[in-house]
Amino acid sequence: MLNQNVHFENALLILQLISYIVAILGIIAIIIQVSSFKKNQKKEEKVNDQLLIQNSINVLKVFAEEIIPKISEADKTLPKIKSEVEIEALKQINSKLPNDAQLKQLPKSDKLNKQILNVSKNRAGIGRVFNRLEQVTVYMNYGMIKEDLVYIPVHKVFLGFVNENKEYFAQLTSDDAPYMNVLKLYNDWQDKNKIELLEKKRKHLEVELAALKNN
Repeated sequence: MLNQNVHFENALLILQLISYIVAILGIIAIIIQVSSFKKNQKKEEKVNDQLLIQNSINVLKVFAEEIIPKISEADKTLPKIKSEVEIEALKQINSKLPNDAQLKQLPKSDKLNKQILNVSKNRAGIGRVFNRLEQVTVYMNYGMIKEDLVYIPVHKVFLGFVNENKEYFAQLTSDDAPYMNVLKLYNDWQDKNKIELLEKKRKHLEVELAALKNN
């Protein structure tokens, strides 16, 4: 009877040992799977990171080689184009007036001035710049770039251009062409820029306050 109990206990120990070994093997298998998953995840993250960097470079190239030169060219040609549009507008007005009521200069009118400026900006290519921006800003809005790589060098150009052409942009947009990507990025970057400026002011005030307290 004692021998049977000993055999039973030995068998039970062996089964427990086997069960423990199986459990350990299962844990090892899970660890290997997790490790493999993390390695694959790191590889994917690395590939994704490289893609984001490459997209950032491509966006910066578009700004450097297309957008900024077009903005610069539009700024240079706008005064001359505006003068030409003003002459055309004066001719159109005079064509509807009798000979003894011909005007030598355009009548003072805010509405007319805005119309002339918008027509001039359109001819100068401002609309084409907004079209290109609408394409490029998709990358920023959908997290397809490293934001700081793009934001730091180009946000002032982008925000400055939109601010300079707000009225033109307002009349350019419509239900068919809402320019949602330009508008979204403008609002996001405008807020980010304001926060940065406020942070700088806050730090400056803190330095001044600390200096006053130490006096």
